[in-house]
Amino acid sequence: MGFYITNNGFLVTNEHVSKDATQVCLLTSARIIPASIVKVVEANDLALPVAAIRGVKLGGTVATARKFDELVKSAEQAPVMVLVY
Repeated sequence: MGFYITNNGFLVTNEHVSKDATQVCLLTSARIIPASIVKVVEANDLALPVAAIRGVKLGGTVATARKFDELVKSAEQAPVMVLVY
């Protein structure tokens, strides 16, 4: 899991989820939004992705997944998800 730390698309999640990713995006009920990892702190297992999305709820949770089938399994956990593949 991850969570929003700003209302303009910055999230905190685990580094091991995004490690070696070739693409990062947010999957919302409306669309897929490209994102990028702007900072990684391996020692603390943290990653800071950002996407061009506005008006998110601060502290709102985000399910994280490395593969599409993992994302489908966690679809009921959060309204916005980080998909890393």
